[in-house]
Amino acid sequence: MSKNTMLRIISAVALIIVIGSCFMAGPIESLLLILVIGGIIVDEIFCNFFKEKRFSGLYFLSQSLCVVPFLFFNFVFKNELVYGLFVKMSLALNIVLLFYLIYSEIDSELIWKKGKNYSVLTGLFVLFPIMSVAAIINSVDWFHFVVVLLVVNYAMDTGAWFIGKNFGKRKLWPSVSPKKTVEGLLGGAIFAGLFGGLFWHLFFGKMEMKFFFFFSIFGILSQLGDLVQSKFKRQCGIKDSSSLIPGHGGFYDRLDSLLYLAPFFAASIYSF
Repeated sequence: MSKNTMLRIISAVALIIVIGSCFMAGPIESLLLILVIGGIIVDEIFCNFFKEKRFSGLYFLSQSLCVVPFLFFNFVFKNELVYGLFVKMSLALNIVLLFYLIYSEIDSELIWKKGKNYSVLTGLFVLFPIMSVAAIINSVDWFHFVVVLLVVNYAMDTGAWFIGKNFGKRKLWPSVSPKKTVEGLLGGAIFAGLFGGLFWHLFFGKMEMKFFFFFSIFGILSQLGDLVQSKFKRQCGIKDSSSLIPGHGGFYDRLDSLLYLAPFFAASIYSF
C-alpha cells in the first residue's frame, strides 16, 4: 500500500469519526458542523479559486453572507416555509450550474474574470446548499435521511471509482474530468440505487423497484456536482480546492457532489 493511499485512508477515517460523532450527538451539533464546513468552503472558493485576500473586508462580508443567515434561520427564526424557499433557490442555482457545465467552454474566462468580480457572493453560493442540508436535519427522521443521503452519495463515488478503474473504457467528459468514464457513471448509479434502496428499506421498511431507480438518479445528480466543481477548478487553474484534508484535497473537493445533491434530496423527502 502506497504512502498516499494510507494517508487517504487515515484522513477518511478521521473525517468519518468527527462527522459521525456530531450527527450522533444531535441536530444542534450537526447544524454547527455544517456551518463550520460551509465557512471553510467559502474560504476555499474565495481565496483559492478567485485568488482573493483572506481576512480582507470582502472576505468577512462574503463569510457573513453565509454564516449570519444560517445562524438566524436555524437558531433564532426557524420556519418550514423558509427552509422550503432555500431549497427552491438551491434547485434554481443547480439548474444554472447545469447550464454552465453544458454550455461554458472549458477555456472560458467566465469564472476566473467575470465571476471574480462577484467573489463577495461566494457566501450565498455556499449558503443555499448548506441550508438544504439544514432543511433535512430539521425534518422528521432527520438522522435516517442524512444517513441515506450520505450512503447514496458515497456509494455513487465508490461504485464509479471501482467500476471505472476496472472496466472503464469510454471517457465521460475528458475535457472536464479526464479520469471519469461512462462505465464508471453507470456502475456508480447502480451502487447508489442498490445501497440507497437497502438503507431506505432498513430504516423505513419499504422495498420497491422505484426506490432503486430513484436513488440511481440521485447518484447521477451527485456526479453532476463533481463535474461542475471540476470545471470550476480547470477554469481557475487549480488542482484541489485546498490541502486541508491530507490525500483528499479540500472540503469542497470532498463535498461538491453532496452539496449539489442535497437540494434534490430535501425537495423529495417531503413528498414520500
